[in-house]
Amino acid sequence: MVSYEELEEKLKVDKRQLKQIIKELKKWSAPATILLSLYIPPGRPISDVMNLLRQEYSITDNIKLKRTREAVQRALAAAMERLSTLPKVPSNGLVLFCGEDVQTKDFICLMFSPPEPVPVFFYRTDKTFHTEFLEEMVSETNIVGL
Repeated sequence: MVSYEELEEKLKVDKRQLKQIIKELKKWSAPATILLSLYIPPGRPISDVMNLLRQEYSITDNIKLKRTREAVQRALAAAMERLSTLPKVPSNGLVLFCGEDVQTKDFICLMFSPPEPVPVFFYRTDKTFHTEFLEEMVSETNIVGL
């Protein structure tokens, strides 16, 4: 059995890795709102997030287009599956991106803990992944001009 500390350590990414992840996520786009972005700040109970995702999954039956409905359901199911492996949110929070490229049928589902605390709770399915909160973490902050 893996301890929580070992699990949290496996989920951590540094700023260099985060830059690569952001670069990869920016390549993804979809013709419909099927790409899931989820930011969970430290201290937020996993059970609250799971309840939200279950509610979202239950209303996906209202999506008219079958391909869009199935893509959203797959992203939500993957996110719930990943979250169910964790007893609690890591100390810096958690970020999840899940979605499908409908042309190539490629699927991505990334779950990690960023190098700085997640500032907000944010959930959205959209045509692109929302990386703006991560971009703030990798931008240079101590810039001095002469």
